[in-house]
Amino acid sequence: MNSLYILQEEVVKDVNTWAESASRGLIKDILKPDHIREETKVLLANALYFKGTWKFDEKYTKDRDFYLLNGDKISGSFRGYQFVKIPYDIGKEVDSKEFSMFIFLPNEQNRLPSLLEKVNSDPKFFTKKFRLRYESLDEFYIPKFKFTYTAMKQIVRTVKKMGLTLPFDDECTEITEIVDPDGQSFYINGIIQKAFIEVNEKGTEAAAVTVLSDDDTCCMYESPGPRFVADHPFLFMVREEVSRLVLFTGAVLNPSNDHSDPSSSSEGMITKYKKEAWEESIANQEEEKVDSCALVNSRIILKQIQNTKNANTNILLSPLSFHAVLSMTAAGATGHTLNQMIQFLGVSDINELNSKFANMADVIDSNGNGGPDLSFLNGMWVAHTHQRRDTLTKI
Repeated sequence: MNSLYILQEEVVKDVNTWAESASRGLIKDILKPDHIREETKVLLANALYFKGTWKFDEKYTKDRDFYLLNGDKISGSFRGYQFVKIPYDIGKEVDSKEFSMFIFLPNEQNRLPSLLEKVNSDPKFFTKKFRLRYESLDEFYIPKFKFTYTAMKQIVRTVKKMGLTLPFDDECTEITEIVDPDGQSFYINGIIQKAFIEVNEKGTEAAAVTVLSDDDTCCMYESPGPRFVADHPFLFMVREEVSRLVLFTGAVLNPSNDHSDPSSSSEGMITKYKKEAWEESIANQEEEKVDSCALVNSRIILKQIQNTKNANTNILLSPLSFHAVLSMTAAGATGHTLNQMIQFLGVSDINELNSKFANMADVIDSNGNGGPDLSFLNGMWVAHTHQRRDTLTKI
């Protein structure tokens, strides 16, 4: 019997302590003892932390109604959406990194599912380059929100539907470079991601931890008047603009739902952005690479919204954190499994994957330059019965 299973409680405590520290205390108890099965030989983890600031004045925050998806029905076809880009404060001038939050707001109150269907039909939606124009808005409101979200089985189900199947096959024998499989099958038996976000007048604080376990058995519709009032469910993402690296995507369905701290309050609408001009985004049809991990997230969001039991549950996922654990697995794969994984991850070979992983880490390296505070950490736990290879230290 392997040591990870025998020492379940100790391993769970160690992983959770690592995750809490790596996420600056935002992610707690991601792993439970029943997540470690007798066949589990390896746990791979990635932690991403992001804290960006912007300039909103708290004295202008006010209460305002927010309309849920199950509110009054609005008939008619989907007429499109508005979206805005809110830039975070940047660091020193020598730093070329530019982080922003995009908010995609359907023009009708109950049309977020229609917007997500449109997003899911465009594989390059999240990595598009946007042309921007400055627009003075008569009204601007976005809700404050704070919540935690955990994704488990839906990640693997969605990835399989998108064509990535071989790493999850319990007869897989091509993941050989993480540990010595000793002639046995070695596969991914589960992926868990827990993410936290808080958006208020001061900016955004967000974190995500993804744990993977391996086993061995538009068209734009312009609403009348220059206004952007996010008083109904919307989609959002946090992205670095130069690389177009997507850190977080999510959906706010009920900003008053807070599953992280029952005693806290996230109510109120942020308004009165200090710049007189506002940036409104218009899609540019330039050819861009697909971010499959971001598409996984948007499909999970749509599936959950279609489930009436979860129609008012806020959702947050990190494509970047998910990409990291898949990249670590791909680095240990060979043959058809490797080919399928690098195709899913949007690279041509393992060398390009290593280069892409290094670039991701470079984007997240904040270097204390006065811009957003970020960290990007990877972890690995291996059963004593298996010999760890040094492959993952090379990516």
